[in-house]
Amino acid sequence: MKKRYIIIPVVLILAILSGIVVIKYHVDFSVKKQSNAYSKQTSMPTVNQEFEAYGISQTELQRAQMLKITDVGDSITALSKKKLKQLMPQAIINAKVGRQLPAGIEILKQLKDQGQLSENVVIGLGTNGNFTWNQMDEVMSIIGERHVFWVNVYAPTRSWESDVNEMLEKAQKRYANLTVIDWHDYAQDQWLYDDQIHPTEEGTMYYSAFVVKNIVDRLH
Repeated sequence: MKKRYIIIPVVLILAILSGIVVIKYHVDFSVKKQSNAYSKQTSMPTVNQEFEAYGISQTELQRAQMLKITDVGDSITALSKKKLKQLMPQAIINAKVGRQLPAGIEILKQLKDQGQLSENVVIGLGTNGNFTWNQMDEVMSIIGERHVFWVNVYAPTRSWESDVNEMLEKAQKRYANLTVIDWHDYAQDQWLYDDQIHPTEEGTMYYSAFVVKNIVDRLH
C-alpha cells in the first residue's frame, strides 16, 4: 500500500503562525494594561494618614478627596470645619454658632439659588433647638432629589435632644433620600468639652472622620 502524504500549503502555515502571534500579542498587551492599572492604583499616595487612628481607612480617605458636598451646620460643624475641609477639599461648608433649622432653611435656599447645592448635602442642625415637620418637609423640598446626610444630636444637657433625634429617625423612614449619621450613639464624653456638647480639638478629629466615613461608605 502506498503511503499518502498531506501537503499543507506554506501560505496556510504562515497564516496559522500569524494568528498565534496576534493572539499572543493581544493577551500580552491586555495583561500588561491591567498590570499597569493595578500598579497605578496601588501606588496612589496616602492622604490624611493621621486620621486613620480615628476610625477611617486610607481607601475611604482617598475617596473623600473627590466628594462634592454641601454642608450646612451649627457650632459643631463650625468647630470641625477645618478638618472636614481637609478631608473633603471640594466641599462647600457653611456653619455658624447658634444656628437653628429656620436659619438653615434660608441658607439652603441661597445656596440652591447660587448653584452651590451639591448632589449630596450634609445637615448638622438640631443642637440648638427642635423643629417641626413642616420645617423638615421644607428642607426636603429644597433638597429635591439630592441625597441628605443629617447628623443627629448629642446634647444630653438639652431637653430637646431626644425630640430631634426621634424626628430624624422617623424622617429617615419617610424620605428615601435621607440618611441619618448617628453621632449621638458614637460620641463619647471624653471627646467633648464640659458642656457635653461641643467637641474638643481631639473630638473634632473623631467627628470629622466619623461623618466622612459614613458619607463615603453610603456612596460607595
